[in-house]
Amino acid sequence: SMMLLFLGLLALGRAGHAPEAPPELPAGWCDLQYGTPTRTTGECMCRYKCEGRGCEAAQGFIWYSYARCPSCKCVAAEPSEPSEPSEEEDEEEPMEEPIQFYPPDADEYEPTLSEMLYDFFDEYGHAILAVGFILVLIVVFVPLIMLHGAAQAAPPRSAGPKTGDAQPPSQDKSSEETSKDK
Repeated sequence: SMMLLFLGLLALGRAGHAPEAPPELPAGWCDLQYGTPTRTTGECMCRYKCEGRGCEAAQGFIWYSYARCPSCKCVAAEPSEPSEPSEEEDEEEPMEEPIQFYPPDADEYEPTLSEMLYDFFDEYGHAILAVGFILVLIVVFVPLIMLHGAAQAAPPRSAGPKTGDAQPPSQDKSSEETSKDK
């Protein structure tokens, strides 16, 4: 199964690669003044603009593929006409009042309890989490270690009485009397 996974990943990686050899294209198919030909895919990346039905534009790039559109070509950008500022643009708009998050008398402002707690946790949150983690470790692992040490220090339990130990007292009084008579 690991071999199949490796072969699948290899096939996926190879699927996105361009061909090793460039396609055979006529000379001058991509005008170097306005575009740049790709090395292996047969596409021309336009610097400014593209003319033709097969031109594509995406993610800030403009290009065409010679195989799909042999009549496409890269062209120069149209010179932009200087625009005269209109009277409306000349007038400066009055600035809006900035939003005040606190009352105008900031000296008299007292933050609420929730704001103080938020600021405290924002400032010391990493330390609080670290101390909490250490406390959890202490609460969980210290008793486990102590129990493990106590279990190793205790003598092993035996299944029955050892030889030479005294017999437990019997419950029968008649057997006691007979042993005294002897």
